[in-house]
Amino acid sequence: MGGFKQHVNCPEVKGHECTNHTFGRDCNQTCHCANSECDRRSGICTIPGCTDGWTGNTCSQECTHQKFGRDCNQTCHCANFDCDRMSGICTIPGCIEGWRGHSCSQECTNHTFGRDCNQTCHCANSECDRRSGICTIPGCTDGWTGNTCSQECTHQKFGRDCNQTCHCANFDCDRMSGICTIPGCIEGWRGHSCSQVVGNASQCAFVISLKISAERNLETHDELR
Repeated sequence: MGGFKQHVNCPEVKGHECTNHTFGRDCNQTCHCANSECDRRSGICTIPGCTDGWTGNTCSQECTHQKFGRDCNQTCHCANFDCDRMSGICTIPGCIEGWRGHSCSQECTNHTFGRDCNQTCHCANSECDRRSGICTIPGCTDGWTGNTCSQECTHQKFGRDCNQTCHCANFDCDRMSGICTIPGCIEGWRGHSCSQVVGNASQCAFVISLKISAERNLETHDELR
């Protein structure tokens, strides 16, 4: 018998192409491209740019410590822990010195400083360091004192850096203007802030100091004899 050959026509088996932001062998990897699909073999985004929380050429790398947002190009400055890699919201609320906002990514502005920017400096001539609160150019506005110009003037002190004194008879004075809360000065002083010496009071004080000094010198001379 002659040889028998049987021809079987089998259909060609074709693999499925990767879809829905998948790529690689068996389409088991995912790209997180913001504006397009990715190459089904390499995973590289057709149009560059990753969705929130992802980075890398294939947008398959999660944001690392203190990074969040699109392409992980934003930084959170949380005081107590890390932040959500997509929204940037701190896992435990609270920002380090100099930062504010839910994601602690906004710098302190408008004379604020410290944690969550919840302190205010009252610098007369400049802004203050957003972390420490120290004035860039020293000097406080009326009614304030200290390195950060965040301490109010205390009893009978007023004006810039609290370096003036009021001599009110009945009560304290306004820490900014120096005007007595209840009008009226103690003896020897006058003016709205009771900070001006009356008549020759200053001369009298000078004469008295000279007299005291002379008496002390005389006593010293007698002791040496």
